[in-house]
Amino acid sequence: DTELAPEGVAQAKETAKLLSARPLLKNCRQIYASDLKRARHTAEIYAKELGCEVTPEPRLREPSLGRFEGMTKGEIYSEFADLFAKLAKMGQDERLHTAYFEGLESPAATSARVEATAREVFQESQPGEAVLFVTHSKVLEAVLAKVFGKFYEGVETTPCAFLHWEFREDA
Repeated sequence: DTELAPEGVAQAKETAKLLSARPLLKNCRQIYASDLKRARHTAEIYAKELGCEVTPEPRLREPSLGRFEGMTKGEIYSEFADLFAKLAKMGQDERLHTAYFEGLESPAATSARVEATAREVFQESQPGEAVLFVTHSKVLEAVLAKVFGKFYEGVETTPCAFLHWEFREDA
């Protein structure tokens, strides 16, 4: 679990300003954040700007990346080119249910735990309230792929990326 780098702090402060300008977040009552240091620190920066509390939520943690841990994206794609070629040939449903390595969480499982968290938070929320989830890129990419039908290997996020997810019980 690593600290948020100075560049990440600067990115979070800029994003906090963008978020505070969004009308929807004027009614932000709570920020739920992965309990890992980088996401938690980012959430605290957002909370200061938005004037709300941060609740650590372990279900927003990034999935284990197994042998990829500690490697740069370039190193991963270079060293594991055959794996990515195999994954790219899979259909959407098969890819979402296939982890990078045996014993790791699949993108579908990652999305399912975040969806369950969103459902719980939604059920506790009042009409018109907004909440913010602060998580990690692989979590966001899994949700975009599963909930919004994007091809998992084609989803790429940037630091402090965000999306407006209007959660509805009937959807």
